[in-house]
Amino acid sequence: MDRLSVIETALIDVLQLKERINDDSLPMDKLDAFLLSRMYSQGQLHPGWNHRSRGQRVITDGKAFAQAILPFSACWYEAKNSAFEYVDPFHVVAGAYYGVPKLSSVEGDEVADVMDARAKKDESEGAHYVRIGEFSLYVASEGKNRVSLYRELNRKIGARVFNSTYPPSHHLQLVRTLPFGGVALRYIGNQQGIANCLQSWQALSMDLAAIPFLESVRLLETYGVKWGRSQWLIGSPFIDRKVKLYVCRRKYVR
Repeated sequence: MDRLSVIETALIDVLQLKERINDDSLPMDKLDAFLLSRMYSQGQLHPGWNHRSRGQRVITDGKAFAQAILPFSACWYEAKNSAFEYVDPFHVVAGAYYGVPKLSSVEGDEVADVMDARAKKDESEGAHYVRIGEFSLYVASEGKNRVSLYRELNRKIGARVFNSTYPPSHHLQLVRTLPFGGVALRYIGNQQGIANCLQSWQALSMDLAAIPFLESVRLLETYGVKWGRSQWLIGSPFIDRKVKLYVCRRKYVR
């Protein structure tokens, strides 16, 4: 199996993790509940995080998820450097924020034809996606609501795609944090702009990001990232948990 195929296999596990988060099937305990309450009171969570208890469907923010899985990734869209292509909807991290009407397959295809044409002409209503490096992982900037429709149609999305860069594997290093055995990703390259892409809620230091998901570790390993020396970081388990909760609960009502 070649390198890209191995990366693709690991990426499938990551995308399945996204669906588990959307379905709220990841276990949480009393510490999680305490941290959730504290984060919400400090304004660190979107108000939609607790709508699950009211029976409403909520969806995980795609950008937050992508940056938690692949720290130091840039998810902003650049129109002038984008190109039209057809994208597998199951590789787009987004969701139906406002709901999708029930359509027959014929009606759905007719709607999809119109949306694809708009994207091809680069109209404002078209889908605008960001591809993260060489991973077949796309973050929706515009065109989030159509993803579930295209999945139901089993049809690729016509979208304008901007290919963002991601640090090469030799500019990254996996680190085991002591004494509690957490995992973090360190940027060891020399481009300050990449280090600045790290989100504050995930940062253990300026160039070190907490990684609470094993699926992310496996993806980075298949990408070619090597392990470095362990580092003492007493508070890292709490950061790990907060990152996981931030991603799991940064949701919007659907």
